Amino acid sequence: MPNTTTNNTRYITVVTVPGPGAASVEVSSTATVADLVQMQNAFDRTAIVDGEAIPREQWGDVALGDAQEVFLTGTVKGNM
Repeated sequence: MPNTTTNNTRYITVVTVPGPGAASVEVSSTATVADLVQMQNAFDRTAIVDGEAIPREQWGDVALGDAQEVFLTGTVKGNM
């Protein structure tokens, strides 16, 4: 149900990497990036909305609006 609107809420695709991967998440029509990060308990992640990285200090100011997809990414330790 990606990006379906119902009674002031809608569904967007949230991809959490590393983590559970893609999921359809219901958000309010006025939700901000900060709201989504709080809902997903993803405070230590980078938020990328439709391909654009959103600076942490702007999370509360950036509405999800017509966003289709949000990536919540974290760092992964690799071999050195």
